[in-house]
Amino acid sequence: MRTSFWFMLAALMATTVVPAAEPAPAESSHKIAIGDQLAVGYLFAAPAERPVAPGDRLSLTCHVELPEPGQPYLIRPGDEVSLWFPSSPEIDRMLVVSSEKSVRGDDSYRSLSGRYVVQPEGTLALRALPTPLAVLDRTTSEVSRMVSEAYLAAGLLERADVNVSVEPRLMREQTLRQAIIGGENGPGRLTLTVSPAGRITAPLVAGLQVAGLGIDEVAAELTRRYQALGYPRLSVTATVEAAADPLHEGLRELLAGHHPLRVRVLGSGELSLPLAPGHPAAGKPASQLGRELTAHYRELGLDRVTVTVWVEEAARAR
Repeated sequence: MRTSFWFMLAALMATTVVPAAEPAPAESSHKIAIGDQLAVGYLFAAPAERPVAPGDRLSLTCHVELPEPGQPYLIRPGDEVSLWFPSSPEIDRMLVVSSEKSVRGDDSYRSLSGRYVVQPEGTLALRALPTPLAVLDRTTSEVSRMVSEAYLAAGLLERADVNVSVEPRLMREQTLRQAIIGGENGPGRLTLTVSPAGRITAPLVAGLQVAGLGIDEVAAELTRRYQALGYPRLSVTATVEAAADPLHEGLRELLAGHHPLRVRVLGSGELSLPLAPGHPAAGKPASQLGRELTAHYRELGLDRVTVTVWVEEAARAR
């Protein structure tokens, strides 16, 4: 008896706690008649995943792999290295004369302190030194020692004391700096619209053909392009917002928020529906009418629309 009681209580709760809802369309032997009031439901399916297309909006997020806090930065091609000789007073009076002019005080005189750009092969060409220094993947401490030893060996310094700082190339390129630090949608984010020709123009990467690619392929190609330009620590991820679909959005506007849409069968036995005026309805089961309307809308290009129909009020019952 206890088992039967709990079984009956559970069954009772299952039938009483379900909230009221629109009547679900169901197969019925009733055939639609003139004067029937019908409820017509429109279901819009989410867009299926597809390749990038013209008009899509791509959201790009740039990621820079920098050393963890406390870990030294390793110098890369394109980085700008600054040298400063704080406790070598002879540097204040020593000028390096260019090969073209040798008049003291001419504009061609330059001190050893200054900024130097790491060359593509990873070397640093310093003033007054005949041989560039190989600094690729070196830390600032290592470069400081190398510079001091080179100038001491050349007899240009009395004391081996030089401060070295580095500004990564990524932070010097203004267009890329803006993308990484101050994108319009927040740090490291850019939103681009695919052109009618299927291309995008990203910082330092112009006219990239993206139409027909998957969104992950777009991100991978941008990452490859940036790394080929000398940004090995930069990677890109991307998301896509599909271009507005005028057909589906137009139908949504015509429905004007009515869900379901309630209509009466006209004296001609037809229905007047958005984009389906004068559709025959009388004499058909509601399920058949729903399938016909779904097929009609898909012929119009509305392939994400499914229509269901049910009779809310039969004419003979009024």
